[in-house]
Amino acid sequence: LRALAQAGQELPDCRLALVSTMPLSPALAAQVEPLLRAPVIEIFGSTETGVLATRRTAVEPRWLPVGDVRLEQDDTATLACGAHFPSPRSLADVIDLAADGSFELRGRHADMVKIGGRRASLSGLNLLLQDLPGLTDGAFYLPPSDGPAQRLVLVHAGKLDRPAAERWLRERLDAMFLPRAWVQVERLPRDASGKLPRAALQAVYAAHRAAVAGENSSMDCVFSVAAEHPALPGHFPGRPIVPGVLVLDHVMARLRACTGQEVTGLPRVKFTAPLLPGESAQVCFRQRAGSVGFRVSAERGGGMQLIAEGSLVLGVAGTGPAA
Repeated sequence: LRALAQAGQELPDCRLALVSTMPLSPALAAQVEPLLRAPVIEIFGSTETGVLATRRTAVEPRWLPVGDVRLEQDDTATLACGAHFPSPRSLADVIDLAADGSFELRGRHADMVKIGGRRASLSGLNLLLQDLPGLTDGAFYLPPSDGPAQRLVLVHAGKLDRPAAERWLRERLDAMFLPRAWVQVERLPRDASGKLPRAALQAVYAAHRAAVAGENSSMDCVFSVAAEHPALPGHFPGRPIVPGVLVLDHVMARLRACTGQEVTGLPRVKFTAPLLPGESAQVCFRQRAGSVGFRVSAERGGGMQLIAEGSLVLGVAGTGPAA
């Protein structure tokens, strides 16, 4: 729809436009409706429930449940009930429910971010980007960090007038949520359904940092150990964890595959937290004088928890440690 609005192209013989997958801004919907000469209807739902509600986004700020669907709230969650899916279902969205059953979406529990003591929804911030002049496609990303200085990153497709865009955002955003880094890509790494997996944005940002700092992040990778792995049975029965030696095996295998060299020494290794079966572990490498440093982290509680860190010495197989 954004490309349609930017081109100002009319589509004849259109009766209705149905939009789903990602939130649609009212301003963009209002731009597109005259081009279609038809209403733009947005769908809200999930894989587990199918369609739950709709709205005509250009003129309706609130969502209206479809058919016999109704929403109920308690202190901890919003539940959806309906005849076309197993009920009730707990929703992952933060919802402002009115007495008449209509509601507003405030974001998703999983995408709520806290910066400088202030909270915001990433989906809400990304919705604002749909109205940013000159932007073809873009999304905010919050890099993993335990420090108080963490800030958002804007990943955008194509060229953008940054000074003008910064002025526009400053008028509409709390200063805490203004992007500190701007990453230009040819296109955003959306999947087949148009969504942006966090891991894909994380990879884009890692490549950007490598290009800026000259770091060799091309070796960085993600791995997980399945619960059925033969090393897990008997390793803390009832609540197995991934053995540290298996974590190191993945780190060293990646290093060998990328460099063609063998690991000839482990001067320093420190484990700070266990890795659980099925968890995705991110490995980051950094070149150092005479060695390669590594960090293994897992995403937990909205941030990245350090699992292990250390350094490895490389050398050609059979030649001993590298000089």
